[in-house]
Amino acid sequence: MTYLKASCSILFFLILTSFSSSAQSVKPLFKPFSLVEMFTSQGCSSCPPAHEIVDNIYMDPVFGDNNVLFLSFHVNYWDDLGWKDQFSKEEYTEHQRYYQDKFKQEGLYTPQFVVNGISGFSGNNEPRLRRELKASMLSQKSGPQQFEINSLSTDKNKLIFSYSALGENTDRLIQAAIISKSDTTLVKAGENANKELHSKNNVLNYLQIPMRVEGSKAYLNLPSMRKKSSLLFAVWVQSKLDAKVLDIQVFEIK
Repeated sequence: MTYLKASCSILFFLILTSFSSSAQSVKPLFKPFSLVEMFTSQGCSSCPPAHEIVDNIYMDPVFGDNNVLFLSFHVNYWDDLGWKDQFSKEEYTEHQRYYQDKFKQEGLYTPQFVVNGISGFSGNNEPRLRRELKASMLSQKSGPQQFEINSLSTDKNKLIFSYSALGENTDRLIQAAIISKSDTTLVKAGENANKELHSKNNVLNYLQIPMRVEGSKAYLNLPSMRKKSSLLFAVWVQSKLDAKVLDIQVFEIK
């Protein structure tokens, strides 16, 4: 389903300080070979089956052992059709618009899968998703590590991290997200009225900044009323030139 809404937003970010690459790195919880960004909405009746596909992939031993990371970006262009998605943000819609331009799509739609930044297609196309994941996992295994997280800490309502870049290529972006591991929502109105929706890895806060060769420090706001044990921190590096995801790491929030 497609629903267009003219709007714009600015992704706010703050680079706090330059950071020396000599600090000891923080060990990731896991390093996926593939990243799948799913654009979804609780107000879209076509989206619950896409979340079932995510569950199928995670239960499949071919893709198990943390080889694939799904991130659920909830767009906001369904929010005025009867149900306000609690996870939706305009910046997530803007993030999807970036891919709309890249893939030369006529419009925005949900559900949509974007695999490693290089292909976008219907979030109900499980056979294609499986084919692309198998191919991308083979190619990603040979890719060099692009960054290290040197520190990761919480201070009141902030998650603060520092990174060092590996290599001299500056045509890259650091992207980071705080995600909830699993959520269940009873939808009371809209296309999914009276349905209990289950979803994994919902993006709660998101950041995109240019990668600095000398490294840097940045932060994301921690969501209120959330236990840290229910959250994960995902960081990935994406090429500015072709949007390909080059490196992904996932961390615990302590």
